Order: sequence, then structure tokens, then C-alpha cells
Amino acid sequence: MTRPDTTSEKLLRATARTTLTRDQAAHLADEAARVTDWTEIIQTALGHGTAGLLCRHLLNLPPGLVPADIGAAATSYINHLHASHTTGVAQLLDLLDRFTRAGITAVPFKGPALAQRAYPEPALRQFSDLDILISARDIAPTMRLLQDLGYRSQHAGLPARHHAAYLRYNGQDVLHAVA
Repeated sequence: MTRPDTTSEKLLRATARTTLTRDQAAHLADEAARVTDWTEIIQTALGHGTAGLLCRHLLNLPPGLVPADIGAAATSYINHLHASHTTGVAQLLDLLDRFTRAGITAVPFKGPALAQRAYPEPALRQFSDLDILISARDIAPTMRLLQDLGYRSQHAGLPARHHAAYLRYNGQDVLHAVA
């Protein structure tokens, strides 16, 4: 036996798309009119990574359906996403430029690359890291370049053979910029 969907679940599903048809927008407005706990909806959207889409769609609803404080918070969140996106894209482009100058072929994926392809407003797809594919032959020069730029592997303390085994097993490394 399945339980009926809650208003918040219906609203979150209605906003988990990049664009809405007229019918979907009308459905969203109907669901928004039934909301009693906006905090729960926003926290759930944050947990699912769909808060940017939620906020954008809430801001496009007819006046009066969204409380003023929620609308102001949505605007603030969208502005934060745009600033974060701009910073992340600039970092990615800088790294790609440096890789090119070093003769390293690098292919970005997920993060801002996916956002650019899949979202009419790319900043709405939040990302917290930059994913870049590097060929096996370019790993050593890439790691040297990234170290020169102040990045360190999360496993920098491992002995070389353990780090190599880690890379073989995981197929990736995670690096952090050291301040």
C-alpha cells in the first residue's frame, strides 16, 4: 500500500525541471497555494540539489502565492548561485587554458559543463567541484601543474605506490586548493 504524495513532494516534483509548460506552471501554482511549511520544502530541495530550480520557479509564480520572505530568500539564493557559478566557470576556464598551454588534453564534464548543456539558466545547476578528464599519459604532468598552482591531493601523504594503487582502484583523485 502506498501513501499519497504530500503537497511538498508534489511541489518539489513540479519544480524539478528546467522549464515548465503552461500546464505545469498552473499545476505548480495550485500546489504552491496549498503549502503550509515552506521551510520543509526549501530544506528538502537543498538536500536534493534542486533548490535553484525551485527558487526560479517560485519567483515566476503569480504574486501572493509565495510569502514575501520566501520570495526574498529565493532571490538572494539565485543571486548566490549566479556568483558561485561565475567563480566556478572562471576557475575551470583558467585551468583548461593552463592545461592547453602545457600540452595536456583535458575534458570537463559534469559541473559547469553539464549546466551549460542542460540548463537554460546554467547557474541553477549548483556544483561544488570541477570534474576534468585527463588521459592516463597526462596524469603526471597534470599533477605537477596542479601542485604548482597550489592544489594538493586529498591523499598527498600516501606513499607513491599506495597512491598509484588508489588511482587504479578509484580512477580519480580529488584535489583541493591550498590557501
